[in-house]
Amino acid sequence: MKLKMTTEEYLSGPEAMVRRELVWGVVREPPSPFRKHQGVVTQATMLLAEHVLDHKLGRVYVSPLDVVFDREKALVLQPDVMFVSHERRGILNNFVEGPPDLVVEVISEGSERYDRVAKLE
Repeated sequence: MKLKMTTEEYLSGPEAMVRRELVWGVVREPPSPFRKHQGVVTQATMLLAEHVLDHKLGRVYVSPLDVVFDREKALVLQPDVMFVSHERRGILNNFVEGPPDLVVEVISEGSERYDRVAKLE
């Protein structure tokens, strides 16, 4: 049986450069992504960041960065790439408090079911 954790408990831990998510109160720590996945993430980040910077639209971030989608239900995810507009910069703190304007999730063979079902919910 997995122990439940609150959003506050999850966010109060030390800063760490690891993939870690809180999914309905349960901590999930998958292994690091494969090289092909990270290549796609890098390319998507570069293209999006160039467009956002050229048009002064906001900020682009890359995982790992916690995004609190639902504080009460203990749902904190780390999308691969995300964009937050200048108009919504109030959601930015040490983490992102609320959904970004855009998230990019690169689907990998090993995590396809999780990404398309559990994470999408």
